[in-house]
Amino acid sequence: MTVGEYAYRQLEAKRYKASLALSGKKAVIYLEDKNDEPFWIRVLKQFKPDDSFYWVFGSRSTGSGCTQCLKYKDFLDKQFLIAIDSDFRYLLQEAGIDIAHYILQTYTYSFENHYCCGQNMEQALCMSCQDSNVGNLFSFSKFLKQYALIVYPLFISLLYCIRTRNNAYTKEDFVRVLDLPPKMNRSVVNNGRVLLSLLQQKVDIDLARLVSLLPNFSWKNEAKRYEPLGLNKETAYLYIRGHNLYSVLSSLGEEIVNLHIKQEKGKLPKSQHASIYQKHVSFKKTLLDHLSFGYLEMDKIENDINQVF
Repeated sequence: MTVGEYAYRQLEAKRYKASLALSGKKAVIYLEDKNDEPFWIRVLKQFKPDDSFYWVFGSRSTGSGCTQCLKYKDFLDKQFLIAIDSDFRYLLQEAGIDIAHYILQTYTYSFENHYCCGQNMEQALCMSCQDSNVGNLFSFSKFLKQYALIVYPLFISLLYCIRTRNNAYTKEDFVRVLDLPPKMNRSVVNNGRVLLSLLQQKVDIDLARLVSLLPNFSWKNEAKRYEPLGLNKETAYLYIRGHNLYSVLSSLGEEIVNLHIKQEKGKLPKSQHASIYQKHVSFKKTLLDHLSFGYLEMDKIENDINQVF
């Protein structure tokens, strides 16, 4: 950042703080992008229901993303904070990325991972189908546990390569493994077995390749480094790139809702089918409107918020 830009960011931060006197808001929170706003609004509303906040975010002219947010790092305080996706910063314990420096973070790879939390997915599915027993049709919690177990060793290998600056395996390599088709025939059958099998095949190919590229590496030993932070074989899905996971899960949800509609239609005469369609709601819309609380990564966000406000 140039001297001129540094001065500009400093002046802009002062203006944001000055605006609080007129707005009556608790603080200004600068976000990576407008898409992050619904998540952080819901989170702050949950933990600080009596406070209101002024939300700002990058644009095409000023720039967006975490890099832009961090340009304000020297000017942050209780009146002006930034809220960012943790990416791999939390797992790799990047210095200065914490609430002590007035930085709120997701503690998952991105905010999308929170929507993908097993309990959130299952609650959204019940709401979409208006049926508390729809979990008998498909269990997101079981699917995500299997998903996490499959990707875990390869994900740990990626973290090792990032941490040691080893190019044997890259983020791009890992994303290609996560890039599953949004729709596959019979993807809902046997609780997503066809998707999990494809994922396992892709993981196995890359793990086999890494045996020769990293002959002295033990992913089990490396994994111990991250366990105290919350990453393990059951939670790995919360720490991988959220966009890929969200794409797969949201499409799965839509297919499950459609299957539920089909089953319900089979129970009723054709004259009542219209009521079945009216009862069901888009899974993707329901998911974006719903957020669960009460798990480790969300608890960490709550703790940060309570420290600063």
